[in-house]
Formats: sequence, structure tokens, C-alpha cells
Amino acid sequence: MFNYLQSKFLLSKNGAKNILKATLFSTFLNLSRILPFFSATLFIVQSIEIYLFKTLNRYSLSFYLISLVVICILQYIVHKFQYNAAFYNTYKESTRIRVEVAERIRKLPLSFFEKKDISDLTANILGDVTIIEEAYSHSIPQFLGSFISVSLIFIGYLIFNFKLAIAMYWPVVVVALIIKIAKQKLLENEWIHSNQKRVVADKIQEGLDNILDIKAYKIKNVISDDFKKELDKELKAHTKSEAGMGALMAPLNSILTLGSLTSTYILLQAYLKGLIKLSTFVPMIIIAFVIYEPIRAIIPSIMQLIMMEVPISRMKEINSMLTMDGAAFEIDNFDIKFENVAFAYENNNYILENINLTIKQGQVTALVGPSGSGKSSLAKLAIRFWDPQKGKITLGNHDISKIDPEHLYKYYSMVFQDVVLFNNTILENVRIGNPIATDEEVIQACKIAVADEFIEELPDKYQTVIGEDGRLLSGGERQRLSIARAILKDAPIIILDEASASMDAENEAAFQEALLNLIKDKTVIVIAHRLRTVADADKIVVLEQGKVVEEGNFDNLMSKQGLFYKLWKKQNQKIENKGEIK
Repeated sequence: MFNYLQSKFLLSKNGAKNILKATLFSTFLNLSRILPFFSATLFIVQSIEIYLFKTLNRYSLSFYLISLVVICILQYIVHKFQYNAAFYNTYKESTRIRVEVAERIRKLPLSFFEKKDISDLTANILGDVTIIEEAYSHSIPQFLGSFISVSLIFIGYLIFNFKLAIAMYWPVVVVALIIKIAKQKLLENEWIHSNQKRVVADKIQEGLDNILDIKAYKIKNVISDDFKKELDKELKAHTKSEAGMGALMAPLNSILTLGSLTSTYILLQAYLKGLIKLSTFVPMIIIAFVIYEPIRAIIPSIMQLIMMEVPISRMKEINSMLTMDGAAFEIDNFDIKFENVAFAYENNNYILENINLTIKQGQVTALVGPSGSGKSSLAKLAIRFWDPQKGKITLGNHDISKIDPEHLYKYYSMVFQDVVLFNNTILENVRIGNPIATDEEVIQACKIAVADEFIEELPDKYQTVIGEDGRLLSGGERQRLSIARAILKDAPIIILDEASASMDAENEAAFQEALLNLIKDKTVIVIAHRLRTVADADKIVVLEQGKVVEEGNFDNLMSKQGLFYKLWKKQNQKIENKGEIK
């Protein structure tokens, strides 16, 4: 039972125990709710005996008062234990799930994030877990508790009268069959609704991310109309999903009412034939109409459990993803070697093949080639953003696929074209590179990255809050802050992906000079599209269609007159045509 609950509902072992505990108390609570009817039955029986047989002169009022007080106290105690088991422990369980999902996402390869966006992951961690949390507290214990309590009463009726038991419980079987038949369609509707909610969330995220461009190009109406269309689809999908459940619940309740009628018929026949007394007939009629209340109460819970399968499936998808794990090796040599490496994002459609390459410590190695040749992918493999399908990559003779990514990343400083900045001050954005750095060290890093010039012109200088993703800064300014962050980290391996692309000629010259001091005795990988920026590199690796076609220094490659020579001539011809070089 524990294993089933853990697998079905993503519960921990302790969570499964708490659900069973909550189920037990829910069962007791349901049974305790029947006690007032027993008290009423005794009152009715006593009234009949007084009226028909004059057996008693007065009611035992003290007995009824005491019994009601005892029942109320008992229900309070049971309900308190049921609440603690079903709700308090549920919140702990949902917290565990959120933390575990976040931890798992943290360890997933970047290939996962190529298919998932921020709004979808937010929905996983917040929205999906909220739905699961509600099912833990409001549906699973109540459903199981009602099922057990109704089953116990059914067994009691079987012992008392087989015919009456069948007359009372045939609607339960019919209701269960109808729910089973309708379940697939309900799930299909909920999947459509869930997917459309993601589309709407994506549209909101997209609109917020591109608000400046939307206003600049005056396409507000176009974006708004597109969003309204998706919102209308979500409304229709939501209505269809809810209407499907609502349309099912009404006939299910009617079928249960039919059970009361068949039970009444059987009891009436038994009374007319003299098989049961009036004192038994009347309370049994009352029970025939109240017996279905626990079942009516759990029908919404059953619907919620069906709907719960959608977020559970989405959570299981994340849990099924292979994570990047490894050990924490201490590394003292920072040569990076690629040995027969092949890599594909999906379906074995390799974008890198047969890569054999050594990137030496203390040297600047430049990766160049036409667009789509695999430069950035090669650099990201070196950082273990992905693992190759074939071959291996080593750092200081350690296979990086065996090194824990969190430990590995401490050896790298990375500056990519897409800069990630936070809605905080410049000082704190740069300090991310080294959280324990002093203000003076942060400022010095900014000076090396040629960022202090524009920072000093800002109203609050280093205390300027730059907005979400650094929206208040230009592209070149954002990139220089990213460079300052990498400089502050002072890691033994530096990866620069077109780091100076957004700088003017004057700032780029200053940056290149600062870079010479930064890269001493370090392993440096430079991804470049403008070949003149890597003319002084110790090694230039030329890629084409995912393969290394040339490598050497600038003079070697120019003398070979191969692909690098052709790319160099082509770029310089374009510059001359623009009049930048006379």
C-alpha cells in the first residue's frame, strides 16, 4: 500500500504514512457522523414503543443529552486528529515536493531547458504542486476514508439482510462504472485546458519580456489581439473541462437517490410481510436516505483525483529526466581535452563529430568558423552544460562527466552574448561573481572591464538599480558588467563568447589590454565571429559543420590559405567595402 501511494501520488514514505493515518481518522470521522442517526433511531424506537405499547412512561432525556455531548466530544477529537494528519502533514509534504523539484531542475542538463520555458517551470513548481497539495489535504484521505466506511456499512448490511444490501449499494457500483468510463474524456479535456493555460502564461511572459519592442514598433494591438485569442481558447477549454465534471455529477447524485427508493421498496415489502417491526422499519428508512451522504461528499474528491493526474504526469516527466551528478574532485591542472567527442541535441542528429582537441592552460584558444559550425556548443560541452553522446572530455585528466556540475563550475568564469542581470544595484550584480568580495574589489573589476566610465555617469553610480535583466542599460553596458563579474570571480578557466561584440573600437582596445593581465596562466576559450579580435590568440581552432578542419596560430593558418584564410579575406573585404579601412 505504501509503495502504491508513493508511486501514484508522488508521496514520500513518511507522506504515505501520514496519508494512511489521515485516511484512518477520516474513516472514524465518517462513522462518528452516523452516531447522531443512531441516537435519533433510539429516540424514534422509544417513541413508537411509548405510543403503541405504552411500555414506558417517559423519555430518557438525560440519556439523550449525555449521548449527544459524548458524540460531539468524540467528533471534535477525531476531527482534530484528522485535520492534523490531512492538512498539517500535507503542507510539509508539498514543501518537500517543491524543494525536491527545484533541486532536480537545478541538476538537469541544459537540453531540458531548451524545451521548457520559465513560465512552464514556474507552473510546475507553484501551480502543479498547489493542485497536488489540495488533493493531498482535501481528496485522497476523504475518498479512501469514505470508501472504507461505506464498505464496512455494506458488510454490516450483507450480514443483516442480503437483499437490502444489494438494494442499497447497486447505485454505488453503477456510479463507479460511469466514472471509470468517463475518466478518459475528462482527462483529455483537462490536458487541453492545462496546455492552453501554459500557452497563455507564455504569451504573458513574452509580452513582459518584449514590452519595449512592442511599444517601439507600435504593435500593441497586434499582440493584444493575439493574446485575447489565446485567452478565449483557454476560457473555452476551462469551461469544457469544468462543464464535463458538472454534467457528470448531477446524474451521479440522481442515481444515488434511486438507491434510496429501491431500499425503501425492499423495507416496505419486508414490513408488510411482517418480517420486520415498525420500530425497525422507520429507522431503516431514515438510514436508507442518509447512507449515501458520504458518497455524495466524495464525488467532487473523485473528480479532483482525476484532474490531479495531469500535474502528477507533468511532475513525473521532470522526475524521469536524467540529472547531472558526480563527485567533487580537486583539480590542479586546467588543460581541457576532447577525445573522439560527438554531440547531438536530439535524435542522434550530430552537430559535433569526431572532435579531438586540447585546450592548454596558460593559452588563449579561439574557436572560429561560419555560423552554425558548433563553436558555442563546443564551449558549452567544455563547461558540462551538456554531456556528449560519444567520447569524453577531461579537465586535468578528470572526466568531467564524473564531476559534480556545481563543483565544476567554480573553476569557470563565463561571459556569453546573452547577459543575465538582476533587478538590483550594479554593485550587487557584479558581486555575484564573488559574493564575499569587498566594494573596492568590485569597483576594480569594473575598471578592468572598462565599465567604470559609464557607471560613474549614472545618477547613483554603483548603487544604481538597473531593472530586470538590466533593461536600463545598453547591450554593451550589460556585457561589460558580465565581464566584470567574470573578472571578479578570478576562475582558472575563462570562456568568452564574443565578449567584446558590443564595444566600440576604443573600449575594445582597452578591454583587450586588460584581458592580457587577466588571462595569465589561465585556460582561455574565446568564441569569435570577428576574426581580427583573435589574431593574437595562441591557438585558433577552425570549425566547419561540426568538425575541426584547421588549427594553429594566425600565421600558420594564413599561410595554409584554407578556410580561415578565406573567412579572413571575406571579412576584410566587407570592411573595406564599408570604407572602414582605406
